[in-house]
Amino acid sequence: MPTLLFKKPTLFTKWIVPCYIALLCTGCLQLRTSDTKLQKMFSSSIYQPEVHYYDTLGRTIRYVTLGKDSLPTLLLVHGSPASLSSWKHLMQDTALLKQVRLVLVDRPGYGYSGFGKPELSIAQQSTLLSSLLYKSQNNKPLLVMGASYGGPVAARLAMDHPEAVQGLILLSASIAPKQEKTYRISYPANWRALRWAVPTTLRMANFEKLGHEAELTTLLPLWNNITANVLVIHGDADKLIYPPNAAFAKEQMQNAQVEVMMLPGMGHALEFTNPALVKKILHGYINKLIYSSSNLAEQAASEEMHLEPEQTPFEEILD
Repeated sequence: MPTLLFKKPTLFTKWIVPCYIALLCTGCLQLRTSDTKLQKMFSSSIYQPEVHYYDTLGRTIRYVTLGKDSLPTLLLVHGSPASLSSWKHLMQDTALLKQVRLVLVDRPGYGYSGFGKPELSIAQQSTLLSSLLYKSQNNKPLLVMGASYGGPVAARLAMDHPEAVQGLILLSASIAPKQEKTYRISYPANWRALRWAVPTTLRMANFEKLGHEAELTTLLPLWNNITANVLVIHGDADKLIYPPNAAFAKEQMQNAQVEVMMLPGMGHALEFTNPALVKKILHGYINKLIYSSSNLAEQAASEEMHLEPEQTPFEEILD
């Protein structure tokens, strides 16, 4: 009998490898939503997204606005790998859209902001996105929310433009040097000879990861620039961006009013794994921060804006 040159196909060689190659070839791992598809998603909604692009410093940035431009603004900065479509649960939250106008942006290198061309520098990302702070000004409060790797970018915006940012929300944010997990595969995945095998959006994320500690270190002298009200939301079982990031935020921002909300048993990427809880927290926090004064409350009533009941302690939100 002739000698068998190959072993019997395993599950890995028969299914996983072909599926990976198919995903790689079809671009299914791009984690982004086209303008056309985005409009179609909201075709039956009373809220219609408006897609915008602007050019700055040799880069093109895509962003989306959603909701009434007479309302306070919530600027959303996504993590990695992701794009502005990672906030779809908030985009579909009609109660939230009665409280704030949403501005969502594709960070440089992701979505349709120069897909595949990463920007490692957090300072440069802040510079590239800073136009959004002033495009969004309408004499109403402006809040910036960043998730995961979007957290330090949101924080840098608040550091660089404290006069423009009244509220900062850090969701599972990686802001403390050495307080995040780096997988062993991250290093060989960045070798020139192997990069071709890594889908573009994952390659961008890995590029950020390997330079993230150095970038976070550059923020250390700047934390006291933040004067906004700050809410830090973090799961105490987050094994990717470690929980000490939350305590770090409280320690570093001495000129800001910082509230830390640790979520028992929760892990990472809460905007995906528990969007209902994230929305509930946001409703309460925005109501407390923006609509606590009688003047704003009267204005909200006259504009038929949605106000949540009187804010309850964060511990009760979890019940």
